[in-house]
Amino acid sequence: MTLFPIRREDRPPGTPPLLASLLVAALLGPFPGRAQTIDWAQVHEITTRGIDYLYNLEMEKARMAFDSVNTMAPGDPRGKFFRSMTHFWTYTLKNDEQEFARFMSESDTVVEICERLLEQDPKDAVAMFYLGGIRGYRGLAQQLNGSMLNAVLEGRKGYGYLEDAVRLRPDLSDAQMGFGMFRYFVAKVPRGFGWVARLLGFEGDLEGGLKSLRIAATKGIYTRSEATFYLAQFLYNEHRQEEAFALMKPLLLRYPENTLFHVLYASWLFRDNRLDEASEALRNASAINARKTIKYGEEFIYSTRATIAYTRNDFASALEDYALFLEKIAQRDKIPAVTYYRIAVTREIMGDRAGALAICREIEKTTGRGGWNESYFQRKGRELSAQRLPTAEIMIIRGGNATTRKDFDSAAVHYRLAVDAAGSNPDLRARALYGLQQTLFEKGNDSAAITTGREVVGLRPAIETWTIPHAWFQLARSLGRVGQRSDALEALRKAEEFDDYDFQQSLEGRLEAERKKLNGNQ
Repeated sequence: MTLFPIRREDRPPGTPPLLASLLVAALLGPFPGRAQTIDWAQVHEITTRGIDYLYNLEMEKARMAFDSVNTMAPGDPRGKFFRSMTHFWTYTLKNDEQEFARFMSESDTVVEICERLLEQDPKDAVAMFYLGGIRGYRGLAQQLNGSMLNAVLEGRKGYGYLEDAVRLRPDLSDAQMGFGMFRYFVAKVPRGFGWVARLLGFEGDLEGGLKSLRIAATKGIYTRSEATFYLAQFLYNEHRQEEAFALMKPLLLRYPENTLFHVLYASWLFRDNRLDEASEALRNASAINARKTIKYGEEFIYSTRATIAYTRNDFASALEDYALFLEKIAQRDKIPAVTYYRIAVTREIMGDRAGALAICREIEKTTGRGGWNESYFQRKGRELSAQRLPTAEIMIIRGGNATTRKDFDSAAVHYRLAVDAAGSNPDLRARALYGLQQTLFEKGNDSAAITTGREVVGLRPAIETWTIPHAWFQLARSLGRVGQRSDALEALRKAEEFDDYDFQQSLEGRLEAERKKLNGNQ
């Protein structure tokens, strides 16, 4: 629902918020001081083949390849390193605690091998690479498992080993992937998590991070595909969709069995309002799973299909797909509150009040995995538990979905119906009018958007207080577009007077960007 300023829930499922792998690879040749009788070219060839199996989600084949590498070169960490990645990715995709335990156990072995090699040769740059890489992955696994502090501590160690390695070997392009991931993510750390950057000991650099990822994606030995994958995601997040699609399409061709890639691609198509293409991508993902013994991402396929139906206001189809999603997902505590809320709304609209109440009880159990907007949807769940959805609320939901589809004419109709149904209720009226203000702005009707926005900021909602600073922001955009720069800057100042409201972190960044735009800085 674009009624909400940002939709983190549309981030592709299976992709964790900090899935920034420090996948660092060995060179093709032998390690200094190690046996020279090994056929290193064959080791490299089998490793590359195993990585392709890994990205095609053919985990057993990948493990067999990496076991062969370990047999051929038992003192070399790459076989153990990449074998542990099969468990990391399985844990990432399936939230299987046993896979987490397997990964942590196997990664312990990689750490031991690398530390032993560094005891023999403190200047072994490649061993430093592997040690930095496995530390990074351990941090990511810890973060996914709910331990942010351990995640940051492991990440700091990993980054340090990477820096040491590159000081010794500046030509190791694979290291740029680790640098790129960390620089980008630290740059994106929310204000409330500033302690992460302080503990890591370095500042973020968004563009520098993207630049490093490009180097790894074009010059890396083993990191090219993964660096390309994350570079594409980050570019999409930065609203550089054309570049992101251009990078993703070759990955789909190279790894046709990777359901995660197909679901990610479908989510982008959905957010780009290409709903039919998104549905086709999901059908491809379903077909892949139909021919596999081990199926990955089934729950994500159904949840994305349900979201598409929900966005089309096809609540009957959404109800069916959400039921399949709940049937397939192994750990319901990992479901973000926004997804639960949509399920509850779908059941309510389809007449299943008891089912809606059951889901509302689940919303209260969510633990923040949906990000900073989690509390908002928990509150909406409590409201739905207390009373049935008012007509105005249903119209707001339908209008928000139409806005997401960029069907602004339909959105305007629903929002006007919501305004009428809201009556004198200031919270419902504020949300309905704010939605209408957004829609009018998107339609290019700035005069009507300004009039509507001024009506919103004159309201005094008791609960939906976030609508007022957001309405001031939208006023600034319309005023700026019609050339009223001083009034636009004043509207931004008004928005900045507010504090402690829903979606605040998202809006603050947009306020800053709009101010720069009005001042001619971009």
